[in-house]
Amino acid sequence: METMKIWEIIKDCANGSYIEGDAFINELGQEIYFDGHSIKGLEDLNPKSTWQHATLIEREVS
Repeated sequence: METMKIWEIIKDCANGSYIEGDAFINELGQEIYFDGHSIKGLEDLNPKSTWQHATLIEREVS
């Protein structure tokens, strides 16, 4: 599965690649989400973490 850095998520949210409610989980199980305007949950996260789109993770588990 493809992982992303936080700057890639920010860039993709800004260019419309993600919609309100899209969430991302890092290797520590921490979650952030896009509320349609900004990314929520960025406080106290390791900026070097890698992230996966949560919807894609759920599809693989099912």
